[in-house]
Amino acid sequence: MNLFQTSLSSPVGIYKIVSNAHAIVSIHFLGNTIQGSYDSTSNEILQLAIQQIEEYFQGTRKEFTIPFELSGTSLLQKVYQTLAQVPYGSTIKYGDLAKKAGIDKGGRFAGNVMARNPLPIVIPCHRVIRGDGSIGNYSSGGENVKRWLINWEISHVGREEL
Repeated sequence: MNLFQTSLSSPVGIYKIVSNAHAIVSIHFLGNTIQGSYDSTSNEILQLAIQQIEEYFQGTRKEFTIPFELSGTSLLQKVYQTLAQVPYGSTIKYGDLAKKAGIDKGGRFAGNVMARNPLPIVIPCHRVIRGDGSIGNYSSGGENVKRWLINWEISHVGREEL
């Protein structure tokens, strides 16, 4: 299977986007610098991903229509599908996300799923917060990036920032 990859600069750092011929398969947060090197290649899927993610960071896109592929168990898929339905500018607690996905007392499980999210931004794991309302961890850049993303969205729907 041929994979294509490119990088995208954003207000929070650089992302490496990887696709096959049909769909995005991963988005990796690289921070502020690209460590090492890789061959940047492109295809229509990557161009669409770049366009939509740039629109997100311009505040004009609230939902993604990029084709993507997620691997994993049916339970993982259910959590990601449930997360994808959390509206732009909103947050949900880990435990509530798990319950909506049909998992009782699954807050910790939901947190582990979010930590392994292969498609941050597109599958909006930054919208998931701790049960006490605090920001929580974010595997794609840390708490400051997570807070920035949440507040970015909130600022575009007219709510009070976290």
